[in-house]
Parts: sequence; structure tokens; C-alpha cells
Amino acid sequence: MSSLSSLQINKRFGRFGKTPLMLACEVGADRRIIEILIEAGGEVGANDFQGDTALHLAVFGHRLEALELLLSRGSRVNPRDVHGQTPLHWACSLGYFHTVDILLGDNGIDANVVNNDGDTPLHAAVQKQRYVIVSKMLSKCCTSLNMKTEERLSGVVVARYLANQGADFHQRNNNNNTPLDLIKDPNLRKKLETFLPPQCLLCRNKTATIKFLPCGHFVTCETCSKISHKRCLKCGKLVTSRTGDGRELGIKQVDLNIIRSDFPNDTAEQGFQMLYKWFQCCDPANRTLKTLTEALKEFECFDALECLSLDTN
Repeated sequence: MSSLSSLQINKRFGRFGKTPLMLACEVGADRRIIEILIEAGGEVGANDFQGDTALHLAVFGHRLEALELLLSRGSRVNPRDVHGQTPLHWACSLGYFHTVDILLGDNGIDANVVNNDGDTPLHAAVQKQRYVIVSKMLSKCCTSLNMKTEERLSGVVVARYLANQGADFHQRNNNNNTPLDLIKDPNLRKKLETFLPPQCLLCRNKTATIKFLPCGHFVTCETCSKISHKRCLKCGKLVTSRTGDGRELGIKQVDLNIIRSDFPNDTAEQGFQMLYKWFQCCDPANRTLKTLTEALKEFECFDALECLSLDTN
């Protein structure tokens, strides 16, 4: 193989113009064959005539070993074909959880990348209604997602997993549909809405992150919060103040919604749980007295703030 030139090793075959490396990944050739082709100069990121890369073809064929090998050898994780489809789009559409899991584990993955129709991978997952297939392969994630046993066989699991990875349920495609709009089962849609981040009631296109007090409703996104409101748009109560939801501490939105769902009428406990989550997740270098004090003020944990002041005096 070492005597082959780069031109020979990347020669295209057939009407789709696939290289030997693409064909090897598509059919799931032995790992050693794929490694030899790469070492001989096979272009990992080359595109065929449809814009597909070896990574796309590994996803189509559900070739997990080839997928992992390509990523370890520097393959781009978000390449697009002629339709703007990334490997993650196809994995979600086909219902290949293990493939989705591998792709989402790559540091460069973009869970909200859109194709030529404006669809994200999340749109693709719900359009194809791959819930049963994916949920069976997602059992190992149930514990980390705080899911109950009976939820393991429900369609909510794939969407919840993607939400945990940063996928946006409020992002609209070219037909002005969000992933939630595409879910035909009203019971599933209602169940998803119980833990998904709320939608801004003004722009209807971003996540509501600003909480109105004293009612505690999340009503607007940060951009729309610049508009003054005397009453809550949700319940009509007078607004005395507004505050963020804790994402500035680096807490994932899905974790914030789980906390609010678990303690719906206890803002003090919500504040404590957010602080605890922040303490677990943040860089130890950022666990300073100043940061903690600002966080306690943000979540209005005045009792804890008073205790902190006594301890530091």
C-alpha cells in the first residue's frame, strides 16, 4: 500500500464517486483495512458527488467502529452533504442511538446545526418518530437524566437526551415549525413541555430565561426583557422585580427545568438545588466567596447569605 500514490488511494469509483476509504467505511470493513487506507493517504474528509463523507457513510451503514476510528483520525464531525445534512441529522433520522451517542460525545459537535430546509437533528428525530427504537437504546442514560423506570420505554427519552446536549426545541425550520410542532402525539407533546425550557411569550423564538417576581413565572428571553412590563404576561400579577434563571452559573437548561419541576412551589429549595448543581459542575477555581455571594443574592437565598456573612466575620 505504501507504493500507491495519493491520487491512486483517493481514486473515485462508480456514479457516486466514492473513494476506497468511503467504501470501506460504508460496508464496515475490518478496522485494519480502514487504518491502512488512512495511513496510505486516504482523505478522511473527502466528499463524494452527493457531498457525503466517509463519516456520513459510516452512519448510513451503522458502522460504529468505523465511526469512532474516523473521529479519532481527525474527521470533521459536522460535515454537510448537498442537502445540508450532517451525520448527526442522519443518525437521528434513522434512530441509531449509539451513533448519536458517539457523535454527541465529540467536542466539536453542533446539536443545533440546520440543513437546507432549516431542520436541526432534533427536527429529524421527531419527524421520523424514532422514539421506540431510540428509547430502547437509551436505558443507560436514564439514571443520569433522573428518569423514572416507566419513562424508559416512552418516546420522551430521545428528545430529553438531545435537550440535555443543548438541542433547541424552540428553533423553527423554513416551514416555521419547531420540533415540538412536529410531534403528533398530544400526550407526548404535553409530557415534553413539562421539563423543556419555556418559550419567550413575546418573540416566540427563544427560550424564556427572565423570571418575573413575585409570581415566579419565566416569561421573556434576555432580549425581550428590555421591554418594560408592569404585569406578568402569564398570570397578570404586578411585577416587582425580574431576575435570571441561573444559567449564568453554567447550569444546563435541562437541569434547571428538572429542579423547577421537582420543587414547583418552593423557590427557596429551587435556589438551594441550583447552587448545589453549580457547586457540582463548576471549575473548583471558580468556587470563590465572591461568586458564591453573588449567586446567593441572585437566587434570593437571604438566610444562607446571612449565615455566610456570619461565618466570614
